Amino acid sequence: MKKNLPNFLLLIRIALVPIIIVLLIIPIYNNNFAYTTNKNLGTHWTDIAAGIIFIICAFTDWLDGWWARKFNQVTTFGKFFDPLADKILVNTVLIIFSSRGIVPIVFTVLFIARDILVDGLRMMLSTKGTVLPAHKLGKLKTVFQMIGLALLFFIHVISSGEAFKTWNYIAYLIQIPLTIGLVFSITSGFDYYIKGYKIIK
Repeated sequence: MKKNLPNFLLLIRIALVPIIIVLLIIPIYNNNFAYTTNKNLGTHWTDIAAGIIFIICAFTDWLDGWWARKFNQVTTFGKFFDPLADKILVNTVLIIFSSRGIVPIVFTVLFIARDILVDGLRMMLSTKGTVLPAHKLGKLKTVFQMIGLALLFFIHVISSGEAFKTWNYIAYLIQIPLTIGLVFSITSGFDYYIKGYKIIK
């Protein structure tokens, strides 16, 4: 592995993923970490800490990509592990959020299914010597997905109980960025398959 700043930032991001996972899982087993006794509101300090680390990961993801392109430090290691690290981070957060009732499970299923299908298509095309370039809608999907998830670390309403009836307007508002990301995800997924089908045909 070539030593440079993008690869160093990538390794830091990979190392931070398990910490985020542990912090998100803690409230499932111990609600004493909450700032408030209202368990329907996302006010656990562990969520706040995980959210800060998540934002750091999102920033380093942008920074290492920008740095690698600007200073011609793109490496094979970075090309392979950068998208892999991002998918592990985002998909794991989606799964945990769904298990806690923060994100609708259908969102998580659609996001992950889209990634699996698109990655499978890219792998199939690569065996034929064809590279399917990233789509603008795919990039917008990532931006809104990151923004949507980042917000949910700091405030979320559990989708059950009396608090949800009281705070449902907040629940809907804070889900808007993630919903937009899902629309871009599905749209770009269809676009990838249309282009892939034409190439294969």
